[in-house]
Amino acid sequence: MTVLEGKIPHKQGCRKSRSAKAVFLHVIFLLLVLTTLGPHAVFAGNTGNSLIIAYPEEGTVFPRDMVFPPTFRWSDETRAIGWEIIFRFDDEEADLTFQSPHPRWQPEFQVWETIRKRSLGKKASVTIRGNGNGSSEVAFTTSKDPVGAPIFYRDVPLPFSFAVDNTNLIEWKLGFVDRLEKPRTVISNFNVCGSCHSLSRDGRKLAMDVDYEGDKGGYIISDIGKDMEFRIEDLISWNDYRRGEAGLSSGLLSEISPDGRYVASTVKNSSVLVTLNPLDYSLLFYPVKGILAIYDVGGKYFFPLPGGDDPEYVQTNPSWSPDGGRIAFAMAPRKLSVYARILKIFGKRLFRYDLYTIPFNEGKGGKAEPVPGASRNGKSNYYPKYSPDGKWIVFCQADNYMLLQRDSELFIMPAGGGPVRRMACNRQDAMNSWHSFSPNGRWLVFASKKEGPYTQLWLTHLDEKGQDSAPVLLEAFMTKERAANIPELVNLSAEGMGFVRHPFQSP
Repeated sequence: MTVLEGKIPHKQGCRKSRSAKAVFLHVIFLLLVLTTLGPHAVFAGNTGNSLIIAYPEEGTVFPRDMVFPPTFRWSDETRAIGWEIIFRFDDEEADLTFQSPHPRWQPEFQVWETIRKRSLGKKASVTIRGNGNGSSEVAFTTSKDPVGAPIFYRDVPLPFSFAVDNTNLIEWKLGFVDRLEKPRTVISNFNVCGSCHSLSRDGRKLAMDVDYEGDKGGYIISDIGKDMEFRIEDLISWNDYRRGEAGLSSGLLSEISPDGRYVASTVKNSSVLVTLNPLDYSLLFYPVKGILAIYDVGGKYFFPLPGGDDPEYVQTNPSWSPDGGRIAFAMAPRKLSVYARILKIFGKRLFRYDLYTIPFNEGKGGKAEPVPGASRNGKSNYYPKYSPDGKWIVFCQADNYMLLQRDSELFIMPAGGGPVRRMACNRQDAMNSWHSFSPNGRWLVFASKKEGPYTQLWLTHLDEKGQDSAPVLLEAFMTKERAANIPELVNLSAEGMGFVRHPFQSP
């Protein structure tokens, strides 16, 4: 007698019998579940979110030239004391299975090389299965696009007040995605404050803030090479811009042009700067006054940029288009009262920026135009960066202020204006900022505090439509109790930048 005949014999001792219809529906339900989950489905007593893979995330795209193996990490609410890590690929070869006694696992170099090759341009997955019956799976891919460039960045102790008092501990490093070794230090032992830097797109010039002999407008422009040296004669001062006029210039958030011929900066400026106690967000900083000015590196002279020099506004964050024909920047109405009474109004007033672009026009400037989608939207928009092909602009957006904002997220839009899209790479409530494109335009490096108070560097892949992926953590770039910030993907060969000798070392 079968279930489909509509009769089920009673079992002795059972209080109730199950109807044929109930059993039939139960079987159909199981078949539907198996069809949905596939042949690798795991049925456990504690299903759902008992095991969660923290890294990598679903849809992560790894670079083909990333040789440093990532650490796979997960949390497990069961009482598991061991886990299987199973990799499945879209090929004819067998799965790869490994064991771990801890809720994390880092493959050996050769194993990671095999995983990269088998997932190159193809979908792959990793399943983590604990002996406590928890299980989870995420899909990932290795892109055919290499990063193809080293990353120049600053390595800083926290909090900010400690770093200011111990500038000799700040270092600048050059890291390589395609090498196993840790990033190498190229600048160290400063007894002066050095901060924002930029490099020309051709990889020939490095420009950086250097507050020399008490001059907050100090700025150095140097040739990049295997044998590098910062020389006093390479220093300029933004205070030399119309020195006889009222107001000082610190040269805020400067950027060198793609060909290294010019530097754009904010001068005659004032800013809010408040040091805070929390380790992770220990600084509030944003400019409230300033105009754009240009320094001609070859001619060694300064000039204003018409259209970016309105004294009734603060104009800052200049960013060159790849052909040097336009400059994008952040602008807001000037509010000196905010600066003068910061302690009284901190946290009570809004200060928001809109993005504008202006033609460079060989230094003649032009009319500043608001960027549709990144202005007048009830948010603070800042730190724009062009893609190398000039097609996209990626910028930061927060509810208020600028720089080091917990709610700062990355957005992408067509450079000429158009639909704005929140990027998938954002780490929620973790300050996403300081971004830079790779020379080939397929990767974006950015800084985030997702993993704790010390800022870390991440990579996300962008396709031809500007769609980005869940990001890759650059674990090789992590230094214990130090923050990595202001990363810049540089058009350099592996040995293109050597250790920088300089006259600013501690005695």
